[in-house]
Amino acid sequence: MMMEQRYQKGTATALLRYGQTLPVLLKDQHFDDVRVYIVTNQRFYDRLSTQMTFEGKARWYVCGNDPHINQFNELREFIRYMQEETRYEPFLLIGLGNIGIMHLANFFHTLSTMKGSLWLIPSNMRALAQVLSGTAVIEGPLGEPALQVATLPQQVFFDTTLQQSARFTANDLLPLIRLGLTGDHALIQTLYKNYPKQEALLGKGLTPFLEPLIRLSSLDELENFGQPFTQAFYQTANGQYLADEQKQWLGILFHFIWAQVVNDFTFQTGNFFTWLKRLGVPLDLPNQFLLSDYGVTLLQNRDWLPALSEIGSNRFQRQQLTETTVFEMIARFQHYLPEGAQHEFQ
Repeated sequence: MMMEQRYQKGTATALLRYGQTLPVLLKDQHFDDVRVYIVTNQRFYDRLSTQMTFEGKARWYVCGNDPHINQFNELREFIRYMQEETRYEPFLLIGLGNIGIMHLANFFHTLSTMKGSLWLIPSNMRALAQVLSGTAVIEGPLGEPALQVATLPQQVFFDTTLQQSARFTANDLLPLIRLGLTGDHALIQTLYKNYPKQEALLGKGLTPFLEPLIRLSSLDELENFGQPFTQAFYQTANGQYLADEQKQWLGILFHFIWAQVVNDFTFQTGNFFTWLKRLGVPLDLPNQFLLSDYGVTLLQNRDWLPALSEIGSNRFQRQQLTETTVFEMIARFQHYLPEGAQHEFQ
């Protein structure tokens, strides 16, 4: 059954369609007097270009499959291409693919002076979560966020069959775990019951969690949770030895532990770490990276940051980073990491 709703993030809105395959989601769309440009990854061009002709009006711009395709070089080439092509107006730009394509198409459309509409077709839950966050980012040469805009497309189409269940990894759970920690404790418990270990990811899809993803993503603070702590990894010596996905995971976890230090709320964090390790979340730090250096980086500006008041509460208090709380945060992380706990958490 096709679902349709008006999604709102702040003052921006987008029409969100999901619950069916892509051909069904698009079948009532018309393309009279419009030229269609599709920016996509190579794998989706190979798979869909002969099926998605858009009444013969489609032109394809094909990028690599790297989820970090949203960098300055690719943006420059895409701008050059669109400048040459969009003398034909009006036009419709469609971003189809992974999280990098979502960033690239959304960022271009938001800041471009060219006239056209934007539809986004994310290929997985992580890409959808990025679209729903209402932001688009261009990365610097080290993968660090360099430019960011607040934006939503006109329409979002989500077909869960674009990603095969056999391709799911722990990284696909990242947006759901972040939203669960900050906005819905019961979601964390449900995720644990459905995916107690890495092997469970191979046989189950994430479709049942689409509704909580949409609901929680509309809340203001939640998608930014962890970002200041993630950013600090890019600014710390030898941070390049951590993969970008590991920086994101650790940013969320350090932000959560810091909030627990500051507000002293109860959660079975050691057991939670044990579960994450069973899922295959990359928690172990490379020998070249020193947490003491990371702590110094965090304390350089002594920022005031939102500290979660209670797990899943969607309540935050702004608190200042201090030496005491930052190094207690690091000490707790080191305590949880090597041993963890051997019991299930609730």
